[in-house]
Amino acid sequence: MNCIDVYKECVDNLNPSEELINKLLRRTEVKTMRFSKKKMIVLVAVACMLVGTTVFAAGKITGYRSWSSNLTTESDINISRDNAGKLGISLEIPEGFSTGYSFNNSNIGGTEGLDENGKAIAEGKSFMVKYSKAGSSDVYLNIDPSFEPLTVEDGCSSIDVNGTTVYIYNDIYKFVPPDYELTEEDKENMEKPGYEISYGSDKVEVMKCDGFIFEYDSKIYNALSFDSELTNDEWCLMAKDLLGQ
Repeated sequence: MNCIDVYKECVDNLNPSEELINKLLRRTEVKTMRFSKKKMIVLVAVACMLVGTTVFAAGKITGYRSWSSNLTTESDINISRDNAGKLGISLEIPEGFSTGYSFNNSNIGGTEGLDENGKAIAEGKSFMVKYSKAGSSDVYLNIDPSFEPLTVEDGCSSIDVNGTTVYIYNDIYKFVPPDYELTEEDKENMEKPGYEISYGSDKVEVMKCDGFIFEYDSKIYNALSFDSELTNDEWCLMAKDLLGQ
């Protein structure tokens, strides 16, 4: 079973065990001092797809909890746009992109910012949109509340779209089981820009994760795809589609 299969089975599991959450917290502790907001948003999006609910530490808010459920899945683009509008999302949800990707479905989730005691001190609704293209990896557009200013690590390229800075990233994710012990090679790789380890899969699996991220009207927009053949130029084109250029 790969990580996408895990997502399909676990997305409506909103209550992972306390042991799993504690392991996630312990395993990510080695990286918390280096996390940028961009890494945090991407990791939360990935982990949410893997285990339904998870917690990571970062920034002034010491942790985030994010979740989604297929009980809110909507395959009608018009209803999805209405749902997005009710959540205060000001950019229109595209029916498709000029790269050939078309709207598949959407669902509603949530994100909380946690203090050092695990108490929610900020919260808001999240929105995930899935786009598909025959013969290609799916693209996931995650729209989350912006609790803190967006920051990214060195090495991300960027473009300006109508005054909005869009960051393009090309990361490598190693998905591992919750009880996985980091090797010396893992620790060395984690020091490299764009290399992340995410807990929650039932086997070790390495995947490429590409996409873009930007902040607009108090929301973080993060589009990503696993093992996609999309080029950075195509990601830029999709960001321009979303921002209406």
